[in-house]
Amino acid sequence: MFNALWSLALIIAFLLPALVGAADKVTFAYPSPSTSYLPLVVAYKNGFFEQENIQAELVQVRPAKRCGWNRIRT
Repeated sequence: MFNALWSLALIIAFLLPALVGAADKVTFAYPSPSTSYLPLVVAYKNGFFEQENIQAELVQVRPAKRCGWNRIRT
């Protein structure tokens, strides 16, 4: 688990600057606060995105309401 988090952090750190141009706005949506999004929050709070001229926004989204898919019988 710990290695997976660091791998995600490294992927974001190295690939994000290559994927977006200078002074771009990026919105990250996450479903709930958890340790899997910790590297993203740490990078945001330490100003790593501003250093790369990226306007980052972290948005917590509400989970979708339960739909009726489980009621459909085949």
